Amino acid sequence: MDFRGFMARWVFYCSECDAEITYSQIHETVSSIPDPFEAGTKSEFPDGGLRLACTNCKGTSVYLRHQLLYKAS
Repeated sequence: MDFRGFMARWVFYCSECDAEITYSQIHETVSSIPDPFEAGTKSEFPDGGLRLACTNCKGTSVYLRHQLLYKAS
């Protein structure tokens, strides 16, 4: 299979409703299943975390860098 252009992404899960929140897309041009270790590194976060609003429940939470997850599909 050819996965060129496959859109992996970095995501959080809402701490209130568990909805997936896309933090950023990972643009890939590979010919095999994307590997999170080759997809780039996680973004740096501000001290104290990053405050984001959920697009589903509109709740606001503070997320830490270690909560950012790689999602391949």
